[in-house]
Amino acid sequence: MLSSCASNPEQAISAVLSGDPERIAREIIEVELEGAGLPSDFENLPELVRVATTILRDIWGEREPEIASEHRYVKYSNAYEARAIIDFDEGWLQVETVAEEQPLGKLRDAMVSTLLTSRDMRVEDIFTDAEPDTDGEPFLLGQVLDHDGEAIRWRWRAERYADYLIANELRRLQQNGRSLHLLRVSLVDNHLQLRELEYADQVIAASRQYGISPTLIYAVIEVESAFNPYAVSPANAFGLMQVVPATAGRDVFERIKKQPGEPTRQQLFEPPFNIDIGSAYLHLLDDVYLSRIRDHESRHFATIAAYNGGAGGALRTFDSDKNRAVERINRLTADQVYDQLVTRHPFAETRNYLKKVRAAEQRYR
Repeated sequence: MLSSCASNPEQAISAVLSGDPERIAREIIEVELEGAGLPSDFENLPELVRVATTILRDIWGEREPEIASEHRYVKYSNAYEARAIIDFDEGWLQVETVAEEQPLGKLRDAMVSTLLTSRDMRVEDIFTDAEPDTDGEPFLLGQVLDHDGEAIRWRWRAERYADYLIANELRRLQQNGRSLHLLRVSLVDNHLQLRELEYADQVIAASRQYGISPTLIYAVIEVESAFNPYAVSPANAFGLMQVVPATAGRDVFERIKKQPGEPTRQQLFEPPFNIDIGSAYLHLLDDVYLSRIRDHESRHFATIAAYNGGAGGALRTFDSDKNRAVERINRLTADQVYDQLVTRHPFAETRNYLKKVRAAEQRYR
């Protein structure tokens, strides 16, 4: 299920008797989600997204409702009638609501909550309307400035800014058969660099421990998540370096950490842990799975491709037989290896991924 507390008959009766439409709506959603058989430990993210999408279509009238992804933070609130969207690529925060009752109050609450959301959000907070923790340091601190040009750390400043935006920047639209109220603000121009600097210590530590260039770690984080610590994807990948627990995570646990099992989703939402696991996997690819590639730069390109499409996919670019693939790679120059990977790799996503990571690396040199 999605909710932090299981739905039961007593809760349902209490919600109905309360006459509170938000409580009733929330209870209905929880019952529907439980009926879908979703596991409480979020084992199946694609199924979770599918069910959440079905429910959100009814509320928002959208064919493809906004769902959290790699480069976009999306958080619903107020019985799923309000939401905050942060686009980390384009650099903006938008808060909107389709609520018919007290829309401005719900819009204000959503803006304040988003500005103050702390750095230790739980996995379930992303896909529910549960109120995130707002007691710690905000994860957007410094990336959004108020109308006085000040960073927003405290509730009084967040509330004052929300009131200012409603008074001066409020937009009303008719969209998908709903009345939409929204606010949009820009992140500061250097928002990407601020997030990059926030994780510098962890990147340097991982670089030293696993012998991976910090420029590569930074580039992978930028391409995978745009430094969004709450990045998720339908491929069951989580966090800054988009680690899949059952594959890369399990591999690192067994081969490097020498422990059974795999990392939890919650662990992968913690930036230091995520960077450690992602960097360790880059090390495995470079030092174990692709170690027979003699040229360092050729192996570097193959490692980047393998992080996205697997070591087998990188080698199949050159031959269906792994041994012959390595032999062919070792007869090529690094530039030729790169050209082969970006033109002949079996997955178009991986071909584009290698281009993006290589371009990002140049910005961190």
